[in-house]
Amino acid sequence: MVALIPLAGGPIALAERFVDPSWSWALGWLYWYTWAIFLPSELSAIAVLINLWNTSINNALWISLFLLAAVTINLLGPRAYGESEFILATIKIITITGLILLGIILAAGGGPNKQATGFKYWRDPGPFVQFLGIPGALGRFLGFWAVLTQAAFAYIGSEIVAIAAGEAKNPRKSIPIAIRNVYIRIILFYFGGTFVIGLLVASNDERLALNAGTALASPFVIAIENAGIKVLPSIINAALLLSGLSGAGSELFTSSRALHGLATIGSAPKVFARTSTRGVPVYAILFNAVIACLAYMSLGSTAGEAFGYF
Repeated sequence: MVALIPLAGGPIALAERFVDPSWSWALGWLYWYTWAIFLPSELSAIAVLINLWNTSINNALWISLFLLAAVTINLLGPRAYGESEFILATIKIITITGLILLGIILAAGGGPNKQATGFKYWRDPGPFVQFLGIPGALGRFLGFWAVLTQAAFAYIGSEIVAIAAGEAKNPRKSIPIAIRNVYIRIILFYFGGTFVIGLLVASNDERLALNAGTALASPFVIAIENAGIKVLPSIINAALLLSGLSGAGSELFTSSRALHGLATIGSAPKVFARTSTRGVPVYAILFNAVIACLAYMSLGSTAGEAFGYF
């Protein structure tokens, strides 16, 4: 019987062991590409968030600073990454929990404007918006499909636990616990957050568009603005900014480990299999950091548009 032990590359190495090297090759490169392209999209989203406060400073500065922070955290090793992610994840959990509770209060009319939205937006304009003004069922279906692709984008990441297993101190104990907690977070935070957003913001609100150009594209910030709360949007924006840093660090971690895993099985250049004395795949991290420079595409358009491209 083959022992199930953590491997470098996680599911990429397991695909070779239990299925076929060709399957591992295809899975590995598609997985690497997914996370490699997520990183510049995250950096573009960070620029969107900062634009809520300041649009006079070139976004290149913010992209460079947060990319440097993500690279530094990853180069310091798994322990530094894990500790920083624990702190940032705690902030994310507190933020989303507070937003869901606040959203319920606002929907019930507990905001400064005393306006209870209830299920008003479920009836008018309703959950479906005509995509690009295309009338009828076709326009509604295309609108649904456009949203579905973005929603699927948001759900990717629950498998990072398997990638990190190869560097966990006690994977037999810690990994099963982490995996069991994933579905709870999805139900509470993803489903709960989406439900509350549907109560607070109309589906056709123009500020939701990616090309709106500022962090007002965040539905929670829109809802808080609509309720007449002045200071809270900036606080929420700061929390979202830290969440973006967490995402950038995780995306660099995962893409570098995927590339390292490909190299260890001979599906990528061997240079990416090299590690430092602390086991950090330095070359894989630096290569993915270069790919992340695609985020500078947003300098030729709005950061929101560049995020949409990615």
